[in-house]
Amino acid sequence: MTVTLEAINRFDEAITKRNVLFQEHVHAWKKLWTSGIDIEPSEDHPFVLPKIIMDTDKNHQNDTVITTFSRSLDIAQHVNSSMYYLLSSSRDDWPYGISPGGLASQSYSGAIFFDMDWYMMPALLPFYPSHAANILRFRYNSLEESKNIAKSFGYNGSMFAWTASYFGRPQGCCDGKGGWENCIEQHITGDVAVAVQMYYYATKDKLWLENIGWPLLRDIARFWSSRITKTNNITYSINGVMPVDEWCDNTQSKCGDIGVNNAIQTNAVAVVSLIFATEVGNMFGFDVDPEWIQTAKKLKLNFNSTTQTHIQWDNAVPPSSPHTYVCPEDVLYLTYPMNFNVTPEIIRNDAETFIPITCQENAGMTGPIHSIVWLMLNETLKAEGEFNRSLQACTYGEFHVRNEVDIHEDIIGGHGFNTHFLTGDGGFIQVVMMGYAGLRYDEKSLLFNPLPGIITPATKSIRLRNILVQGTYSFDYTIDESAVHFICSNLYENILCITDNDNNQWKITSNELSLKFQDIQLPIRINLCN
Repeated sequence: MTVTLEAINRFDEAITKRNVLFQEHVHAWKKLWTSGIDIEPSEDHPFVLPKIIMDTDKNHQNDTVITTFSRSLDIAQHVNSSMYYLLSSSRDDWPYGISPGGLASQSYSGAIFFDMDWYMMPALLPFYPSHAANILRFRYNSLEESKNIAKSFGYNGSMFAWTASYFGRPQGCCDGKGGWENCIEQHITGDVAVAVQMYYYATKDKLWLENIGWPLLRDIARFWSSRITKTNNITYSINGVMPVDEWCDNTQSKCGDIGVNNAIQTNAVAVVSLIFATEVGNMFGFDVDPEWIQTAKKLKLNFNSTTQTHIQWDNAVPPSSPHTYVCPEDVLYLTYPMNFNVTPEIIRNDAETFIPITCQENAGMTGPIHSIVWLMLNETLKAEGEFNRSLQACTYGEFHVRNEVDIHEDIIGGHGFNTHFLTGDGGFIQVVMMGYAGLRYDEKSLLFNPLPGIITPATKSIRLRNILVQGTYSFDYTIDESAVHFICSNLYENILCITDNDNNQWKITSNELSLKFQDIQLPIRINLCN
């Protein structure tokens, strides 16, 4: 039986059961929507504003009634639509990779990029860890294909395709002969390792880490260990790569043809890959190559000690603003989501150096990262400006469908007319959740470190419903301008504890606990009670 005939038969069968299927559909969505994000409007920005009554024909009789909607409603609708599109393109019962165009379009030819691992997966992780697990299960199922790619280049381990199709097969030129970004944009392999680390920090699922996470980390570490060039006994390099900043293909670097050396984000994810693989391997007593940790220590990380800023790649000299040339940013990923090799001073210097010269077109990718970084620096007006870009730019129609770039006459190429961009949806959710609500994960626990008194514009409060601790124990978290609030169901009462930075501790119960910012020391951590 052909695939087409099988599909026709399945469709005919579904038609006979449409009432049952519809009820199952409604029940499934109702269950999914028990988790999510609620935006409560501020009193002066209710969802529906007072009606405007007008005398449009100037005959002294009111003949037109206009109903207007507030900015808070616009934000709430974007939150719900973004989460809907992410959920519509992921499943908790099937390991499927998500293309930026989602399931409902042919955009990006269905190819899968690092957008899935860094933009979509983290947005789903706090509420739907089983969806996040299946995203990474797709990467696990891609290991054999990725080994073939690495072998064709003469490397060990697994090298993930920058543009991956089903089962991770390369959609592009990854045949070992070199070429443009499909072959040399190799940061994707380290990006997967960072996603594995994110998932484990969120769930603390050691069984998953041993059986799914470790094989991924092991093969990724083997790849980076074979990919480096030992320039001398002190410094190792990764040469000839396309960085995250795909606009690097200019007269200065020609990176689309030959690549650049020591791209900062590529080397950073390689370091994280090697260190985390070593930690996990030692945790379970697996064979760990001692060269992994030595390579991590010696891998070159370009940094200007005078200006205290990172450098994009060897000999990169960013032009001064307003000349735009970074697209998307690469340096700022070290601040978020990686929290790698940064201090408050470095975060500010990197932000002030690179945000002004980042492209404006790709607001779905750049706006969320910029907004989160500015919030970390207490630059609330700048954060709101980038939040507005993420909210409004490249979004079309009453269903808030996103595009990678604004559709203008001067935009040339396929991206301008792709019909959806789930990357932007994931990014927008992260601004609200990780930016304004302050949610994070690290090796210790889930934590919240919001900027007190600052929430999304025109908003009274943000509520995160049914956040899961270690993938199991749920609670609600609400933040407003003066306090944070916690509550859980009777089922999980007194199981979860809150600890602030002064080691004060509270239990989460079925009675709402309110903690005023003036009475706590941020960050606050959520973990199982002792």
